Parts: sequence; structure tokens; C-alpha cells
Amino acid sequence: MPKSLFFQKGYFVLIILSCFFLPLVKIASSLLLMSLVVLWVAEWNFKAKWNLLREEKWRKGILGIGLLYIAYLIGLLYTENFKYAGLDLQIKLPLLIFPLIFSTLDKDIFSSTKVKWYLWAFITGCLVFAVMCIARANYLYFYKEAEVSIFYYEYLTWYFHPSYAAMYATLAIVFLFNILLKENSIGRSFLYAFMLIILVGFVTLTNSKAGLFGLILIMVCCSCFWIYKKKQYLRGSLLLIASMLSIAALLWTSPVFRYRFSDMRTTLENTEDINKKSTGSSDSRVLIWRTSIEMIKENFWIGQGTGDVKDQMLNQYLKKGIEGAYNNKYNNHSQLLQTFVTLGVWGFLILIGGILYLLRMGIRYKYFPLILFSLLVVLNFTLESMLEVQAGVMFYGLFAAFLLMTGKVHALEKGL
Repeated sequence: MPKSLFFQKGYFVLIILSCFFLPLVKIASSLLLMSLVVLWVAEWNFKAKWNLLREEKWRKGILGIGLLYIAYLIGLLYTENFKYAGLDLQIKLPLLIFPLIFSTLDKDIFSSTKVKWYLWAFITGCLVFAVMCIARANYLYFYKEAEVSIFYYEYLTWYFHPSYAAMYATLAIVFLFNILLKENSIGRSFLYAFMLIILVGFVTLTNSKAGLFGLILIMVCCSCFWIYKKKQYLRGSLLLIASMLSIAALLWTSPVFRYRFSDMRTTLENTEDINKKSTGSSDSRVLIWRTSIEMIKENFWIGQGTGDVKDQMLNQYLKKGIEGAYNNKYNNHSQLLQTFVTLGVWGFLILIGGILYLLRMGIRYKYFPLILFSLLVVLNFTLESMLEVQAGVMFYGLFAAFLLMTGKVHALEKGL
């Protein structure tokens, strides 16, 4: 086997496995990332990789995703807690590694035929995780006499944070919908529709507010895109209405869902009387976001620094008596605020610029998955500190670089 073919097959297999295991096993994702790095270094041929970046300028845009990691490195210049900074930079490494590797790979690795394998690997991983969670909940409820709450939120996803599990499943819905849109076989269309129902039901059961907002956003966009692409105005409208009614019915009939959203509404209506000892997600977010905004005003230009931000946040919680957030060592619960507090306005602009670049390229390439991925990232960056945990960093690093690369290849294949 020629050396180049060996490495091409190696990348192909590792990307498939990375997509499949991402929603299933955290340690597997880390090991596969390390394997990608080893394969990339073993391939050597750095001169050819450099020439690719120099000659095909669009590849530099993919590499640009790693600018945020460089920004956090610069944040070391004015930090004191290097122990926390080292851990933080270690978690964020996928932001640098995925863009660096993907931007220097041969376009053939991201051909439409191979991309189908990657997308199906991720969809299958999400379906396996969803079925596994639902099956476990049924077993515990019927055979171990667990409470009905076992079907919801962190009890359902148990070893994965429900917001990230919902985010993964929502992106799988986007990929599956994109495949369904191009499918002509009635039999396979019904099968894909059944898979969509499982994933939509799973996201709803996670009871994550960010997940449910993301699901509604994606369902609206998918329905509108169906109408635009298929010119089936009645069917597309009925799909949207049926989806929204199904979600609304589940939210209305379940006391668990009603409590979660009633709690959020109560918090928003009484923002001045929030219990500072509360660990509820809505109460905590309001208190933490206020504190973050005050810290931004104090260090608008350069922030607190990569290593000192955690200590400074905890000091502010203690100073303001926000016991719930202090005892649980909560982060900012918003990546937009987290990066602003950490690096100041310049780091915030790099973060926003990266998201806008993804959206701009999605529109330019007319690549539906990249557009919806960008919108999903905006929503989750607003409500979660995604880049402070492995589940969020791996998701963003992998799919930002992957979808930029596949979007460009898609555009080249379509002659755009």
C-alpha cells in the first residue's frame, strides 16, 4: 500500500471514530484526538502542508479557528495562577489541534462520499446514546422502582451534562434532516423520520432549557429550509406546526417541564429578590451574569487573565454573598461573558469574529449544516460556558473545522 494511501485511510478511520464516540465516551474522544496528532506528525511532509496553506488561501480561514487558543496563550502574560491556566489551556487544546490538522489535509478526505460516513457516524453515536439513556431509565423505573424523574434532565443522561447531550443530539437532527432532504426512497425517508422522532424526543426529555431553545430554533430553520428547497409550502408549514405542537404538548403535560420553565419565569419576574444561596440554574445565571458584567466594567480592555479569572470570580461570589455559586465553584454560564471577563474586549471580539466567520462561510458556500451549526453555537455560547469543559471544546473544535472544510469542498463540487 502506498504511504500516502495509508495515511489517507488512517485519517478517514480516525475521523469516523471521533464523530461516533464524541457523544458516547469522553476518554475515547481524547485518545482519538491524540491518535490524529500522532498520525499527522508521523506523516511528516510539513513542506507540502505549508504549501497547501500558502497556495489555497481558504484553508487559512479554517486555521483561524485556532486564534482563540492563541488569545488564551497571550492571556498568560498578565496572570498569576499558572496552575489553573495550564489546566484551562489543556482543556482548550482541541481549538488549536482540529483546525491545524484539518486545514492541511487533502480535500479528498472530505469528499461528499466520505462526509456521509462521518455524518452517519455522529448520528449513530447520538442515537446509541439516546436509546441507551431511555432504556436505562425504563429499566430503573419499572424494575428498580425509581422515581419518574429518572426520565428527565441529569438523571436521564447521568454521565453527560444534559445541555451538552441535547446540543449533540440537536446537531445530529440537523445532519439527519439534511440527508432526508436529499432522499428519494420512501422507505428510507420513513426510517430517517423515525430516527428524527427519537432524537427530538430525547432532546425534549433532557429538559435542558438551552437544549429546548436550540431544538425549537433548529426545527423552525429546518421547516423554513424545507419550504424553500422543496417548494412544498403546505407540507413544510404542517411540519413546523406539528413539531411545535408536539413539543408544546409535552411541555404542558409534564409537571417536570412546567416546574423548570415556571422557575425561569419566576426568576425573570423577580430579578431583585433572588435567593443568593440558590443553586437553581435560572437564579444562578442571573446572579452570575450580573457579577460578570461588573467585572467586565472593571477590566474592560484586557480582562482578568487566563489563570486568574476563576479566582477572581470566586472572590466576587464571596464578596457579594452568592453562596450557591461560590460553594459549587460555578463558571460564568455564558461563553460570551466568560471570554470577555477572561481576556477583555479583544478576546471577546476574536470569539465573536470566529462565530460570524462560520456563519458567513455557511451562507457563501450555501451549506445548510454550517449555517445551523453557527446558530446553535451562538445560542449555546450565550447560555453555557461551552469552552470551559471538554464536552463543549471537543464539539466546537471538531465541527467548526470539519464543517468549514466540508463546506468548501461542497462548494467546489457544486462549482460555487
